[in-house]
Amino acid sequence: MIAVIYSTLNGTSEKYAKMLGRRIYLPVYSLGKSKTYLERKDEIVYVGWVRNGKIVGLNKARRLYKVRAVCAVGMEVFSQQKIVDLTRKNKVDVPLYYVQGGLYMNRLKGLNRMRIKGRVEKEILRLESVIEKTQSDMFLLQMYKNGADFVNEVNLASAIDGCLKLPPLD
Repeated sequence: MIAVIYSTLNGTSEKYAKMLGRRIYLPVYSLGKSKTYLERKDEIVYVGWVRNGKIVGLNKARRLYKVRAVCAVGMEVFSQQKIVDLTRKNKVDVPLYYVQGGLYMNRLKGLNRMRIKGRVEKEILRLESVIEKTQSDMFLLQMYKNGADFVNEVNLASAIDGCLKLPPLD
């Protein structure tokens, strides 16, 4: 692998990409600027944000490069089911890791702000109507109401370990 490439909405994917790059000793570039530094079909690790179960920018990264691993960054708490769902919906055939990013409504602009604001408002109403809230429900409710930043290296540990163990391609 020669680089970590990312796509970000409000900065959490970029933060994770930079952490990952530092730990696996690779340069980090945004997907938009990566063509300046990389050749077609270079091997990369892709870090992208999740919108409606799709990893934004992954298909473009696949067209340009050989994606060796994917790190999906979303608002929800990690679960094994999340990995299964993202793998299936995005047709991922390489190692996929999921990390919780965060929510910064004040950083969102335009159409993305409107879409996410609408979803957040619906989720707040749904979660407030739940009589017996789980710990996860309470966690999400607080995040949706107050914003949050969950970016930390502990969340990224399995991706770091997995990327360091990827064998070179022939």
